[in-house]
Amino acid sequence: MLMVLFPLLVALAVLLPSLLIASMMRRLHPDWWSRMLVRSLVWSLPALGLICLLLGQWAPRLGYDPVQTPIAALIALALITQLAILIGLPVSGVFARSRRRFLRDGAAVSVHVVLAGGTATAIAGTMDGAEVKLKPLLFRHLPARLDGLRILHLSDLHMGTFMTLPELASTLERAEALKPHLVLVTGDIADDLSVLPATMAMIAELGAPLGVYSCLGNHEYHAGSDRARDLLASSPGLLLKNFGLPLQWRGVDFFVAGVDDYLGKPAGQDGRDYMHDCVEYALDRRRPWHFTILMTHRPWVFDMTAPRGVDLTLAGHTHGGQVGFAGRSILELNPSIKYPRGMYQRGTRILYTSAGAGQWIPFRLGCAAEAPVLELRRDEGGPPA
Repeated sequence: MLMVLFPLLVALAVLLPSLLIASMMRRLHPDWWSRMLVRSLVWSLPALGLICLLLGQWAPRLGYDPVQTPIAALIALALITQLAILIGLPVSGVFARSRRRFLRDGAAVSVHVVLAGGTATAIAGTMDGAEVKLKPLLFRHLPARLDGLRILHLSDLHMGTFMTLPELASTLERAEALKPHLVLVTGDIADDLSVLPATMAMIAELGAPLGVYSCLGNHEYHAGSDRARDLLASSPGLLLKNFGLPLQWRGVDFFVAGVDDYLGKPAGQDGRDYMHDCVEYALDRRRPWHFTILMTHRPWVFDMTAPRGVDLTLAGHTHGGQVGFAGRSILELNPSIKYPRGMYQRGTRILYTSAGAGQWIPFRLGCAAEAPVLELRRDEGGPPA
């Protein structure tokens, strides 16, 4: 259903702003709108977006996959440029009342130049691939032999139109240089389920000695959760849905678990109650001495895992809002959204919310896509374990 509706929604999103731009420009800048060049530029943006949308729908059927990335970028360019113009028009309209023509036109145009520059920067920020950095996490109670364990955290790949296998290969190549021992994937792996097996096979080829484990995200449910589970079951790696198991590293056991997504709740059951039950089921086989890592797609599940003694919770879902400043997420402006990006701590328990290795819409500004390699480090100031 999502694959059918998504092109229609994109088409509307590309077309409607152009109608608003035309209406606002007639009122605020009638002298601009009287010029054929300006009108042509305004209508060329939705035309570009719609043409690329049609090409994007037919190209994969013809077996031409590499065109997907430029097509996605051009659709985003058309959409986001229109949004930038919409934002700038009311501001430039204020300057249009200036008595001096030079100042009026110069100030009005500068508003759009600044917005266009920011838009171009945001789109370009999605084309360099995910940042792969080593990020140490300190635990006072970490068993000494687990010190230095490295986990590649992948989340929100959204494989399909806006994230291709060659792009994933580039990210994994950079991650391989950091030699992760374990790969954990926290949902929203593929919007196009036909590439899900190849995605998991490529991740497995990284050769992490402790293997690859995943949990479900909301987009697996949107795309078809039954099919997603079947494909994951027949692909490399292990899906952990409300289940956990002990792994061993350097002679020490630790526990890895994963929970279902919120959308998996049965009809009539409260979503938070369901997630609480999921955590309980996932931790059922855990022993008191296990250092415990739990995967969830939703960051707010940390409120349930920390009190249950889960040492490290990994999540995604938010994409960090794909817009940020100075390492902070724009989502932090909304207090109802908890743990939108990065590391959080409750006592000795840690949550890491990934900004996502991919994107649903290719627009990031001050919030790069990431595939962090998390290194567990023993806090030497803590008690012996």
